[in-house]
Amino acid sequence: LPPSLPPSTSPSLPPSTPSSTQLENFYVVGYGVCRDGSNRYTAWGWVDEPSWCAENDVCIAYWLHNDGRYQVFCREQSGACTQPGNGATDITKGHDQNSNPCFRKSALPQQFPPKLPPLWPPSLPPKVPPSIPPKLPTTLPPSLPPSTSPSLPPSTPSSTQLENFYVVGYGVCRDGSNRYTAWGWVDEPSWCAENDVCIAYWLHNDGRYQVFCREQSGACTQPGNGATDITKGHDQNSNPCFRKSALPQQFPPKLPPLWPPSLPPKVPPSIPPKLPTTLPPSLPP
Repeated sequence: LPPSLPPSTSPSLPPSTPSSTQLENFYVVGYGVCRDGSNRYTAWGWVDEPSWCAENDVCIAYWLHNDGRYQVFCREQSGACTQPGNGATDITKGHDQNSNPCFRKSALPQQFPPKLPPLWPPSLPPKVPPSIPPKLPTTLPPSLPPSTSPSLPPSTPSSTQLENFYVVGYGVCRDGSNRYTAWGWVDEPSWCAENDVCIAYWLHNDGRYQVFCREQSGACTQPGNGATDITKGHDQNSNPCFRKSALPQQFPPKLPPLWPPSLPPKVPPSIPPKLPTTLPPSLPP
């Protein structure tokens, strides 16, 4: 088995048939076995019912395996979490094996996020009917920019795709490690198209556009947290993250062929000068 999977799990299993139970104060971070942003896992173990995770503070997440047992994930090896992790300190997403949700423990009850469409082809997601968002906590996690909010429901504003921008994913713009570049707010995404420092934009639920830049400049007034590029979208809502692409290149004018070489113009033949008729002196007899 690859080192990123617990020894008792198996990769690439078909979607499971058991029905997964969502407990109060647990929310969905993704679909598939629980992992962090680098596909690592914490200490873990097996239980018959997920209530063990709700009743023990050491447990932070659980997921339903295809065999009907629940795999629980803990901050440390304790209780039912008898197996060591491989470097993860938290659970932030689900990753393959089946389509059951990975449930992360939260302070407040959360709603199921919609399943997102595949990243390719980069078609826009279907419109989601408006829903009344739950009251969100005011404390934001350190991994998000201070003016964004985690686990927001799908937004109702319609996102605008500009020319020379393409979809890299659905949700707020991030790099492969869920980090972000310098960023800020604008009313219209055209600011990003008109400024070379801007590399991506995304529509927030409040109707403003969040722009992401190579450095703090212009509308990008807030510092990043280590990202140098934008490569994907990550949760918060189902709006696309648009990444700027290279501008269309112009073709140079066609040059005349180098072969065959052109011939020089014809030159009329020159007539040599008329020679004198004087004969040499005769020789003596």
